[in-house]
Amino acid sequence: MGKLASKKAIIALVIVIAIIAIAGLAYYFILAKPFSAVPAKLSLSQGNVQVLRNNSWQNAVEGMQLFEKDSVKTGSDSKASILLFEASIVRLNENTEIEISKLVDAGDLKNNSATLAQKAGRTWSKVLKISGVKEYAIESPTAIAAVRGTAFDFWIQAARVIVGIAEGRVLVKAGGIEELLEEGKQAVVENGAIRIEDFVEDSWVLENKQADEAFEQELKQKLKERFATLIGIAKAQYGLSDEQIDSYIEQAISQNLGIEDLEKAMSSQGASMP
Repeated sequence: MGKLASKKAIIALVIVIAIIAIAGLAYYFILAKPFSAVPAKLSLSQGNVQVLRNNSWQNAVEGMQLFEKDSVKTGSDSKASILLFEASIVRLNENTEIEISKLVDAGDLKNNSATLAQKAGRTWSKVLKISGVKEYAIESPTAIAAVRGTAFDFWIQAARVIVGIAEGRVLVKAGGIEELLEEGKQAVVENGAIRIEDFVEDSWVLENKQADEAFEQELKQKLKERFATLIGIAKAQYGLSDEQIDSYIEQAISQNLGIEDLEKAMSSQGASMP
């Protein structure tokens, strides 16, 4: 590929991803927000799921909006998911209870934040930068896991908490100690200490890894369907194929690009354009 063609491909990639992930998601989250998008929405997988609101537990309803200070708990053989800012997700295993202690929709796709107080059970978090989440944390009485752009397991057991890292990095805090964990490691928090081990992948972990793949594919399809017109314009103007479009969207999601990454890329390429 010649220098000019290579440069054109790079610029096209930046523009297409920018159209979809910046313009597209901006329309979705900001302009269309009053009609559809909500910062937190509940999805029921199976069994008995309840929501605590205004000091009263009530049966959960599929798709119900969740607010700051709401709590969600699952019973035996029950599971649920919370969709955050349309493009991140936390899944609750059975016998799990969490409270949404902080939920901030900044409206700019850069500074959204969520903090969950986990009181019991096991959760799996998949946090994508494309959702605009700058700060995300799960807290328990003995441990805190803080991330941006990662996938991790948070499991409260009888006398310890286990935080396992499937993707990215997670900062684990406990008893005045901080440990930055890389992918493939887990922190065992017990008696105020943090012990680092290799991440043990059981059936729950494998199930959620598969669910994450499906989640990313659904997100890609959602973007393609909602912004078909924008994609059509990009294809016509830059001579892009459906395969290239798919590839660029997958890069934006799988490489965990946030709006800042895309803005930097656009600025860099814009400065170098003839």
